[in-house]
Amino acid sequence: NDATINNIDPSSLKIDVSTLGVLVVEDAVNFSVPLTCTGDVTASTINGLSLHGIENLYWRRSVDQDINVNVHINQAVFLEAVTGSSINGNQMTDYLDFRSLQMISGSYTFQDSVTVKGNLELGPGSTVNGIDVVTLNNTVLTLYGDQTIEGPMNCHSRLTIGTLDLSGTLNGINLSTDLMRLDEDFEHKGHLVFVSNTV
Repeated sequence: NDATINNIDPSSLKIDVSTLGVLVVEDAVNFSVPLTCTGDVTASTINGLSLHGIENLYWRRSVDQDINVNVHINQAVFLEAVTGSSINGNQMTDYLDFRSLQMISGSYTFQDSVTVKGNLELGPGSTVNGIDVVTLNNTVLTLYGDQTIEGPMNCHSRLTIGTLDLSGTLNGINLSTDLMRLDEDFEHKGHLVFVSNTV
């Protein structure tokens, strides 16, 4: 019963440490097998890594984490979504994600051609090249299909139209009352002045 190994009584090793309260180890300890703990462990370093302020020094894999300092990454694979304000000094708000729906709340300048394959929705007051796209139906002529125009329309270049039903004037002329058609008989009452040869 009094036998010892390296001056240690083996029977003393069977003591239930859960009844000892806080266990303080003053010297460095090396574990060659996994260490299982049922309570809290306080250590200054683990594997040479300082644990002081560890929540601000290391990334954790299992929980969400807010990182408020600059991070330099040589190589990384993110398995889930990562939210950051900037990458390599580039603000993430300057980029558009072409793989998913995205809402733009500011102004964007495209340096090259942009092709939109899906629907593009612009809110009131939004412009493209200074043009209010939201009001295009009321301010432009469409190349295809019928269109009803209400209000004055100024065309600054040549315009070819198939069929035009005009209820107002064209260049200030009322087509139904101010002109005489050459292909139809026309009864005119009143004074008529010809300014050139008339056949």
